[in-house]
Amino acid sequence: MPTASILRRRLPVLTAAAMAVTMAFAGSASALPGSGSVDNTDLRANVVRSIHIKNGEVKNLDLALGSVIASTVADGSLTGTDIQDGSLTGDDVADGTIKSADVTDRSLTGDDVANDSLTGQQVKESTLQGVASDRTRTVSNDSAVMAANGGTGTVTTACATTERAIGATAAVIIPATNLGTLLDVQVTYTMPSGGVGGSDIASYEAGARNMSVSPRILRLFVTCQAKTIG
Repeated sequence: MPTASILRRRLPVLTAAAMAVTMAFAGSASALPGSGSVDNTDLRANVVRSIHIKNGEVKNLDLALGSVIASTVADGSLTGTDIQDGSLTGDDVADGTIKSADVTDRSLTGDDVANDSLTGQQVKESTLQGVASDRTRTVSNDSAVMAANGGTGTVTTACATTERAIGATAAVIIPATNLGTLLDVQVTYTMPSGGVGGSDIASYEAGARNMSVSPRILRLFVTCQAKTIG
C-alpha cells in the first residue's frame, strides 16, 4: 500500500493523540497559574526540609503553639531578649544554677530571702547597725593581793579569740570572800588593754590603790560578745 495512503488514514488518530497530550499539559499548568500559587495543599507531607527555606523566613506566625521545645533550641543560643519579662518562675530554673554573678548587685530585698535561712557566716558584720549578737557572757579575773596602806594592783581580763570585749567594770574584793568594798580603796583606771580601742577589743585592764589597813584584791569583770551573729 502506498505510504501516502497510510498516512492519510492514520492522520486523524495522530491528531487526536496530540490534542490529548496538549490538554493534559494544559490541565497541569492550570493548577499553578503563577508566582506564589503553591500552598500547603499542593505539597506532600514532610517534603519541605530546612535547606528549602531561606534563612530568617520562618516567623512566629509560622510556628504552632508549643511546637518549640528545649530540644529544638541550640544550647546557649537564647539570651534575655528571647524571654518574655516575668515569664520564668522558680520551676523553670534548675536548683543551684543561679550564682552571685547572675544577680544584679543590690537587686535582692528581704522578700527574696527565706526566713531564718541566713546565718552569721553570710552576714558582713560591719554592715550591721545597732544589731547585737545574742551570745554574750561575762568573764572575770583577780589581781594579786594588794598590800594594806598604799599597795597597788593591776589585772587584765581577756575574751576568747572568737569574741570581742564590749565593756568592763572593776570591783575591790576582801580576800577569801566575795564581798566587795571601796572603803579606802581607789580604782585608778579601767580601759582596753594597751589603751587601744576599736570595734574588736580583745581585753580590758584595770588598776587600783589600797589605802585601807587590810589587804584587798582587784577584780575585773569583762562582757564578751561573739563576733558572729547566730
